[in-house]
Amino acid sequence: MDGHWEGAIKQPAGELSLVVEFTTQSDSIKGAFTLSAAAVFQWPVSITNDSSKVTFRLPNGLIFDGELQGDTISGKVPSPTGGHVDPVLLDTQTSTCPPLQGRGSSIPERRRQSRRDVEIAAHE
Repeated sequence: MDGHWEGAIKQPAGELSLVVEFTTQSDSIKGAFTLSAAAVFQWPVSITNDSSKVTFRLPNGLIFDGELQGDTISGKVPSPTGGHVDPVLLDTQTSTCPPLQGRGSSIPERRRQSRRDVEIAAHE
């Protein structure tokens, strides 16, 4: 599960891109959560992983419940405003490039290009 994961929260008003970094340290998994649309950068998350079940808690108390299946984690998170639960899909990214933030690109466009290609294009 270690590594860089990107995805989106699918809300009724549209998708919110997010990034989660997972790192195994001793017997526990540490994480950092970024949701740039909400000005949330590198929030520490508490993570539990039991076989394929993945749960993490954000500092504001929201809990993500999901399932690890190969290179994807799919799950749900309650809306911070209440009233509904939103689906979430994360895909692992094998590149060592830093996360893209505030570029305005959609998740499907990012999936068509490797992160290395995006970084090289940004510096040309």
